Amino acid sequence: MNNTALILGNGKSRDYNVGDLLEHKSTPTNLTDVAFVYGCNKIYLEDIEVDVIIATDPIAQHQIYREYDGGAELLFLDWESIPSEVAAAVAMFDQNVISNEYTPHGCVVSGEDNITMMTYLKESDNVTTVSPNLLPHEMSSGSMAMWDAAERGFDTIYLAGFGDIDHVHYDQLRGNEEQKKLRWEEERRYLIEKYSEINWVYL
Repeated sequence: MNNTALILGNGKSRDYNVGDLLEHKSTPTNLTDVAFVYGCNKIYLEDIEVDVIIATDPIAQHQIYREYDGGAELLFLDWESIPSEVAAAVAMFDQNVISNEYTPHGCVVSGEDNITMMTYLKESDNVTTVSPNLLPHEMSSGSMAMWDAAERGFDTIYLAGFGDIDHVHYDQLRGNEEQKKLRWEEERRYLIEKYSEINWVYL
């Protein structure tokens, strides 16, 4: 594998045969043979092997942790746990908690709007948490993948499925779609300028 990363965003423009665009004879299930592959959010629902799954959205993080059973590293923003017994006590006073089965290994509590997600942790897992303080500003999952790939020192970073309002795994995005699209564009522009020594390639 050369010093190349591939970031699979969730935009519907993403080409599922991106291996061919990288000038390799590759199928979507063995892209990791030719690049270090990032997937965002619900990429685990597809038959695509990735090295890292990135999520900054709190709800998506809890869903991924509970449902994904593969070997990729999970890179989550602000995935900090509290003692399980403390979380259980908090749950008694919150009627809108969506929780998995209790374990004594700690619990992550987060959410958005009126939904509180409470995930009790496995004895061992493959999660790396990124503190928001490490990031230059707030980032979406795709942008945090770009930041992480840049920080790991890849020379060439391919971006597939970026710039779309329509997403593979969502009928529509929550909130103002056009506003989010503009924010994501600004995030990408900032990172490409910050890490200008990297060869950034849109597929």
